[in-house]
Amino acid sequence: MTMADLYPKYYKDVRHLDAVDVYRVHRLFNVTDNELHHASKKILLCGVRTGGKPARKEIEEARDTLNRWLEIQDEDQRIESRATQAELSDEMASLGSRGTPEMGPVPAQADNQGPA
Repeated sequence: MTMADLYPKYYKDVRHLDAVDVYRVHRLFNVTDNELHHASKKILLCGVRTGGKPARKEIEEARDTLNRWLEIQDEDQRIESRATQAELSDEMASLGSRGTPEMGPVPAQADNQGPA
């Protein structure tokens, strides 16, 4: 049994391609986020790109990009959570005024002052 058989998600058949570049790797592995593209490219090509940056600088920049990706995920989660809370709040307000189909209308609250 080969490593490709054991871990098929880590291996892609590229026999149909003449060459594979960084961008093809991203497509093959369905990497779609711009930040992950940027960090991956820096890691894969660290020290060999034409900018002349030392490998350590490239890795630091990749790390910074990945940290920003994490921040964006947290931001998106907070936005989604707020939207969900607002939807629930609107739904609860709507139910408070008209009840639920299972329970019928919400009765008016008694004033608890006894018989009139």
